[in-house]
Amino acid sequence: MECVALLDANVVISMLMAGERRSSLMNLVVELAISGAFIPVLTVSTRLEVLNVVKRNPKIRSRATDEEIDDLFTVLGIGVGRCLPPRDPVPRICRDPRDDYLLEEARVCGATHLVTGDRDLLVLDGQFPFRILTPREFAETLGIDPGE
Repeated sequence: MECVALLDANVVISMLMAGERRSSLMNLVVELAISGAFIPVLTVSTRLEVLNVVKRNPKIRSRATDEEIDDLFTVLGIGVGRCLPPRDPVPRICRDPRDDYLLEEARVCGATHLVTGDRDLLVLDGQFPFRILTPREFAETLGIDPGE
């Protein structure tokens, strides 16, 4: 079974924040995507959320050029065609209703994993046909030791 991972905006923003000093874990997730260890899915809504955060946050803006953002979107958007926006109203599931769309997008695109740092989502792992994991846990499921 192929591994398809929907990436939450907070994971992508962490990658951008790290820039050239990207942590070994964030480098690892990008390298795993490039190597084909998993199919990354970065949905249109996630891309828009990342761009809005970057636009509003000068600290992130100072660490990532437009070219670096585009390059990261290209690498992480390999599976974007797999996931169309849900047509039906998104059911209310998460403690934070603003996160419900991610659960629905993961379902619609057939993700095997939702990779996030959001605790409101992480507590729901085991309640869906896909896993909800941190980047570290995700790397470990791929048999990679992310180290410290």
